[in-house]
Amino acid sequence: PEDVLCRVEIQVSGRGAVTPCRPFGILPGRSRTLTFTPEYGYEVVSVMVDGQEREPGQFLTLTAQAPGALLVEVAFGSDGTVADSFHGGSGTEEDPYQITTMAEFAYLARQVNDGWSTSDTYFRVMNDITFNDPACFALDGAGRPIGVAEGARPREWIPIGLPYDQSFDGVLDGGGHTISGLYITGDREYAGLFGYIGSGAVVRNLTIRDGYLECPDGWMGAFVGKLDGRVENCHNDNVTVDGD
Repeated sequence: PEDVLCRVEIQVSGRGAVTPCRPFGILPGRSRTLTFTPEYGYEVVSVMVDGQEREPGQFLTLTAQAPGALLVEVAFGSDGTVADSFHGGSGTEEDPYQITTMAEFAYLARQVNDGWSTSDTYFRVMNDITFNDPACFALDGAGRPIGVAEGARPREWIPIGLPYDQSFDGVLDGGGHTISGLYITGDREYAGLFGYIGSGAVVRNLTIRDGYLECPDGWMGAFVGKLDGRVENCHNDNVTVDGD
């Protein structure tokens, strides 16, 4: 019966998910564990249980002391891996958005994956960018990446553009620069620096060096998983693409 349970309500702010996400009951003396899953670029910044602060983390175990109610408040905030804007520019052909860091590239990914239309929008990479130190990859005898080196924790990349209608539709000029240390794993339908490049889009003048991609069931490439546009004068230098 409801009157013998401790009922738990959950309130979430920011970009992330709590499992379970709906109210539930716990019998007195019993426990239930909540799981907190931030979106890419976010982390758990605060957890409150009936106004009392708890240590932020990935999990929270609640133990019911008596029938009644508990309110769990979880806040997700930026972890600094995604910028709040581009380095500069206005997105026109004469004044393209400027990308100078991985965080600014991640900002482009977030905007596109959230539905921002990049049609007739221009971007330019302003310098070489390191996503991960190549030393974080284990190498085979020929010096090609075959996985993650022992003890390393490379930052995983979320591709720009998702299936099926959230494509990158703009023009990105790499300016002859290089991205080093691209790392992608997991269950992704399209994987690469770009997940999905739409028709009319162009990516040009860019090199990706020393990377590792492992998505067993997806379409993968160093630059793009699904290509309906054009990739021009781009080079894959020592990037391993490992999948079925």
